[in-house]
Amino acid sequence: MMASAISNAFRYPPPQIGHRSSNTTLRAPKSPSFVRLLPRRVLQSRIVIRAASSSAAGNPLSDGDFNPYEVLGVNPIEGFDKIKQTYQRKLKEAQRSGDEATAALLEKAYDKLMYSQLMNRKKGVTFGSFKVSKDIRYADKQPIIPWGPRYSKSPKNDMLINLAISAVFSAWIAIQRSVEYKPLQFMSFVFVYRIFEKLKSFEGPSTPTYNEEGEENGRGLKMGKRLLRSLSLVFGSILVASLAYTGMLNVIEYMGSSIPIALYNNQELIITASSALMLYMVMRIVDLRSDTVTRPTDAMREAMASAEVDDDVLGYDPTARRLEEEMAKMMGKEAALFVPSGTMGNLICVMVHCDVRGSEVILGDTCHIHVYENGGISTIGGVHPKTIKNEEDGTMDLVAIEAAIRDPKGSTFYPSTRLICLENTHANSGGRCLSAEYTDRVGEIAKRHGLKLHVDGARIFNASVALGVPVHRLVKAADSVSVCLSKGLGAPIGSVIVGSQSFIEKAKTLRKTLGGGMRQIGVLCAAALVALQENLPKLQSDHKKTKLLAEGLNKMKGIRVNVAAMETNMIFMDMEDGSRLTAEKLRKSLTEHGILVIPESSSRIRMVIHHQITTSDVHYTLSCLQQAVQTIQEPCQN
Repeated sequence: MMASAISNAFRYPPPQIGHRSSNTTLRAPKSPSFVRLLPRRVLQSRIVIRAASSSAAGNPLSDGDFNPYEVLGVNPIEGFDKIKQTYQRKLKEAQRSGDEATAALLEKAYDKLMYSQLMNRKKGVTFGSFKVSKDIRYADKQPIIPWGPRYSKSPKNDMLINLAISAVFSAWIAIQRSVEYKPLQFMSFVFVYRIFEKLKSFEGPSTPTYNEEGEENGRGLKMGKRLLRSLSLVFGSILVASLAYTGMLNVIEYMGSSIPIALYNNQELIITASSALMLYMVMRIVDLRSDTVTRPTDAMREAMASAEVDDDVLGYDPTARRLEEEMAKMMGKEAALFVPSGTMGNLICVMVHCDVRGSEVILGDTCHIHVYENGGISTIGGVHPKTIKNEEDGTMDLVAIEAAIRDPKGSTFYPSTRLICLENTHANSGGRCLSAEYTDRVGEIAKRHGLKLHVDGARIFNASVALGVPVHRLVKAADSVSVCLSKGLGAPIGSVIVGSQSFIEKAKTLRKTLGGGMRQIGVLCAAALVALQENLPKLQSDHKKTKLLAEGLNKMKGIRVNVAAMETNMIFMDMEDGSRLTAEKLRKSLTEHGILVIPESSSRIRMVIHHQITTSDVHYTLSCLQQAVQTIQEPCQN
């Protein structure tokens, strides 16, 4: 409520309102600045207005039997715009015919209605369901209230007094609680709510404790603090914007210039826009934790809302079929299957290929399946992992792969090797890409020994774009591939696994066994189809922004990034030995500026670019990080 009153109440010298009619003049007598800034009820008692004055809409004050509505031939509920059109038309007719008396009477009637409209707009008076036009700003290019700023210059002392007491006057505005400008109120509410939600990101993780009633201890206190911070940010920004606008107008007059019409005409718009800009900067969030943090786009939400659906467990969901057919075609495979997550997709693929418990899979020691999927292939699938060292580029030595394959003659003592797994791109190697030639050679080894090849292609599209190779060529040698839809592509949920028709039939059974069979999944698949169409072309831009960020980071003292190894959308930032920098210190400092990252270790931070990170966000991150590095290392310099 306070916000709009600030922008409406910080006014300047009183206007002298002279109307076109020689018979009617509205004047507000000059008064000192302290009088101009008094409350409305005090000012109204001191301002004398001669000739036409205002009253309630539809019943303006009259001179004898003079009725302005009858003179203009309009209805009180028609609204100001219609009244103005009628007045201009009749005035032109009177001037063309040379009827000066009628023209003067029309001007007098119009002046009275104009002033009546202006006063009622200020009071919020309405005509039934017709609200007084909020587009009205001036009566004959004068301010909408008698004590507002004017275009003529004010005395120097008046301006100095206004400038000096404007900050103190804001306290009085808070007590008055008089607000008219609804967009500013709405913006205040929206930003309070959004900042309230955003501030959750800045609260550190904590283990909740519960009382005997099952309620979380301290929850109300935390929410209260967050609400107070939200209110402070919103109204603080509006107050600053209002004071800045007030000061700017005073400075313009102090410099000897007149206030530009456009600047004064759009005062509420300027206050609203500048407040929103400040709040945007305050609540700006740059989420670099992963490319899994993206929000569904408007196009995705619309597609989800209008998706054609049916029961997919029974095999009848048309949108799911369309997605699966599209993915199978893109990957060059016979069939595809939608699954809830990449972890389930990889587990299903491993279990289909290793259908005998106790089978063995060869995979990299830092690959996602082995490190981040909760050991599911062992605990659920009964499959034994045989790890090979991952090189810096994400590959495994071909000789080591072949040497790790078990001799079938030793099956009495050893698990039987049935599968080789690759990961493309390789996340723990910094998003490095596996070439089609390398995958082909691994596929040849697998075929030679009667094994299957599975590719964890969570970010296979990033590899395709970075290498400039069609995605189907990258996985040509693979018997199965899992593709994540919610990473670089930016869909909200799901992955797709592809392979032969017989493979997918077995996978469908296992999906049901693992609890991954869902009914109307067309709602989710619709968003994925939009992602394939809209976000796939954006991956190249993501890679460029990643390179830009990496190059900027590498220029900072105490930070080391292997820019030459940046191939896709992932960065590993290392702290140099001997510096005071630690991953946790930088994380906390960046979080204070709304930049979210994940520490990989005490001296390494991971950052991932996605389609909702802009070039501006990259520059903002570099700026904040540079400031954080200097702050942390400052004691070392002293």
